[in-house]
Amino acid sequence: SLAFVIILIFLINSLKQSSYLYILGLSLITGGALGNLLDRIIFGEVTDFLDFFINNFHWPTFNIADTSITIGVILVAFYILFLESKEKGKNKTVDLLT
Repeated sequence: SLAFVIILIFLINSLKQSSYLYILGLSLITGGALGNLLDRIIFGEVTDFLDFFINNFHWPTFNIADTSITIGVILVAFYILFLESKEKGKNKTVDLLT
């Protein structure tokens, strides 16, 4: 987890010209990974405390760090699938005009 967090921090620092959505997603993933890492260091395990039931359906127990990672992955995936190629295309058009 620590190596992953360090890699993400370097990646975020190198993306100064990138989309805010992409940087936000990576930041949420990094924050969630740090939260779970601190749980492992302090308590020896990750503490999951959000537990939901809908009638007889039990959603898997999770914590805020897990939620942060999930939202971050969704944002990064959305950016890569739908926005990245448009931004690259926009940048190529601008480069051709200058």
